[in-house]
Amino acid sequence: MRPELKRSRRHARRQLPAALRSANFAATTIVLGAWLLVESSVLAAPPTLNYFYPPGLQRGQTREITASGSFANWPAEVWIDRAGLSVACAADKGKLTVTAADDAEPGVYWLRVRDAEGASSVKPLIVGTLPETDEKEPNNAPNEPQKLAESTVVNGRLEKSGDVDGYAISLAEGDVLVASLVGNAILGSPMDAVLQICDARGFILEQTDDSGGLDPRLTFTATKAGDYTVRTFAFPSTPNSTVNFAGADTFVYRLSITKGPFVDHALPLAFARNAATEVRLSGWNLAGEQATQTVEAPTEDANAVRVFSPDADGFVDLPVIDGPVLVAAEDNSLEQPQTIAPPIDVSGRLAAEQTHAFRFTATKGKKLRLKVLARTLLSPLDAVLLVFDSTGKMLQEIDDVARQRDPELVFTPPADGDYTVAVRDLHRRGGDRFVYRLSVSEVQPDFALSLAADSFVLKAGEPLEIAVTIDRRDGFSEPIEVSVDGLPDGVSAETATSESKGDSAKSVKLKLTSDKAGATGPIRIVGRTGGDTPQQRVAEFDTTDPRWRLSDAWLTVTTK
Repeated sequence: MRPELKRSRRHARRQLPAALRSANFAATTIVLGAWLLVESSVLAAPPTLNYFYPPGLQRGQTREITASGSFANWPAEVWIDRAGLSVACAADKGKLTVTAADDAEPGVYWLRVRDAEGASSVKPLIVGTLPETDEKEPNNAPNEPQKLAESTVVNGRLEKSGDVDGYAISLAEGDVLVASLVGNAILGSPMDAVLQICDARGFILEQTDDSGGLDPRLTFTATKAGDYTVRTFAFPSTPNSTVNFAGADTFVYRLSITKGPFVDHALPLAFARNAATEVRLSGWNLAGEQATQTVEAPTEDANAVRVFSPDADGFVDLPVIDGPVLVAAEDNSLEQPQTIAPPIDVSGRLAAEQTHAFRFTATKGKKLRLKVLARTLLSPLDAVLLVFDSTGKMLQEIDDVARQRDPELVFTPPADGDYTVAVRDLHRRGGDRFVYRLSVSEVQPDFALSLAADSFVLKAGEPLEIAVTIDRRDGFSEPIEVSVDGLPDGVSAETATSESKGDSAKSVKLKLTSDKAGATGPIRIVGRTGGDTPQQRVAEFDTTDPRWRLSDAWLTVTTK
């Protein structure tokens, strides 16, 4: 079952995967080439961007990357969400020369292409640490895999129905091989991939499908020296009547095949805003300083921290929260619960058959939100959340919520006293990758804003309406003033008010106007409340990966 994912991302001024929150950031705009603004009665369509191929590059590397889409005006310009990449425009339409700085952070960069007529939606480009190569056909048959000389990231594509890609690598006895594919997650490729490890004769030694999400990750320890093949194929991410392996131009992937260190996750799974934190990286082939880092206290406006080891493949984006953070004790159990004081965020890892339990004191009638994130974080844990009173009587139990595999409940204490919240796997499984985040906090009314698009075109002399969806949570009933921040010169926007009742409670429309074409730039739509405790929320929009929701939309002003 595919988890519905939400998440946020890192940098002192940028957006992060969900389960993470938005933060202000200044965008970096890279000029790809000079181009002329030509006023015409007939306007070309704004650029569209489908994906990049190859979908990433190694830091310190320069390479040509093709932007798949339509570009009426070329060369164009590209907006990048943060520093670390530079881009130049080649003569051929859609061809980009991309350079990742030597000190560029590994991970996801979000880019959009823009010209005088508008801007595309954002699409991801991934920066890694390993050497890279591109898939070369033929590599379908068991006896003709593409040979890799070392640990490598392969940029590939299952380009047609029935396509199977194989990559051969030599292992010594005792080598631990990590094969990790990114396709559906982050890149948004419509594929549900499978990974296999085969011996030189073609016999399957290991296989995995979903490893938390639709992208597979597996490890294999060689019991004898020899050549081994990593093989991948896919089914459609949206099931249909197809019985063959699927493929298309859009089935783009990045496949890490490494005998070296690989970062899978880190504990804790969140950072406290005002405290330095020792973080333990977990994965495979990690040792010493690769496995332990001390992260300085995040800056006041940071919403996430990206953690990685320069010599290892993989990275982790961890949210920054305002409350305290705790790592669960290894001997934690129902018989020996760990004492906590809400609000708190607890990170833990479950062994097979293990249940983690946390005792807290609560006040009668004062509602608490208990929430576990596991599948959202691509953990294989299928979490169950339980609440017990001081006598050990179970008061509540919850597994899935709607179509989401991560449980959440609101607990209303029936009396003053001590209670226990527990987390376990539905099938009592466990292991190194079975991690979770448990948050315990008082229920507070809140709201969120969403956009259906991330790029808008305003014609000079004509109004533009931008619809904003409003999600009022836990009885939030205050009026919300919705406005636009960062408007380009010459553009004005009327503030819209969302009242607690009526049609405006769920959505409002912002009206933008301009008398002159040529203005362009990122904008943010913000909701603000007054009263004794003012709140501010930034409208977010979806990307190719539901875990990442961004907030810097783009506005272009054109002629009529």
